[in-house]
Amino acid sequence: MDESKGNSLIDGYLQRLEVDKKIHEKGVYYVTELCRKCLLSTYYNIKEEVPPTEKMLRIFQMGYILEDFYIQNVLRNTPGIQVIATQLPARVKVDDYEIHGRIDALCIEDGKLVVHEIKTAKTASWKNTPNEEYVTQLQFYLNALALDSGRIDVIDKTILLLGEDPRTIGLPPDASYPITRDALPYHDILAAAEILHRAVTTNTQPEPNPNWQCMGRVSYCDHIEKCRAEHPPIISPIDNIIPKIDTNPNP
Repeated sequence: MDESKGNSLIDGYLQRLEVDKKIHEKGVYYVTELCRKCLLSTYYNIKEEVPPTEKMLRIFQMGYILEDFYIQNVLRNTPGIQVIATQLPARVKVDDYEIHGRIDALCIEDGKLVVHEIKTAKTASWKNTPNEEYVTQLQFYLNALALDSGRIDVIDKTILLLGEDPRTIGLPPDASYPITRDALPYHDILAAAEILHRAVTTNTQPEPNPNWQCMGRVSYCDHIEKCRAEHPPIISPIDNIIPKIDTNPNP
């Protein structure tokens, strides 16, 4: 079977999985979209009901596979950790709308309940701290369930699937960050949900928040063309070191 044929079969399978899914239920906002830097991008996603691309379906599915692998083969076989629930719904109702999330794994460790949020990254072992969005998402779960302890488990796909990454030789293919419950990120989620709900129900676009996803040489936002914000390029620190070339031929 040639590669193109194989790709089409995989993509067809992933698309069939999406057929019976609702793109966005009215009055429901997902904690993952509320953790994003820019609510305008989330607003466009809801209003336009943009289905995921084939590339995104593949990325999501690989994430699910690695997450299940981690739970079944790492967490369940780690001494002192008892997995008692996976894919556990966590929901908070606020007035006429709801915030929905799903806990990857709820465990008992040293006699207390611990929430595990499992993430995959193309390469992550060089980082000393987890992404801010991951922390905020986990804080929503901890506060929604009134639990004190959680962990963000990050799987480095490059090292796990291909062996050692030459850029990070000797570092492990995964990392686990302990997180303690903090009410402030939870209230940030509630505030973001209120802003987004008001924007969606009144058809009023929220203010854009330019960030790394929409600035620089490559944009990771699907709505960059219609965004009204200015997107200055990100200046790399090396740009301040490289001497500027004088393009004026006349001294």
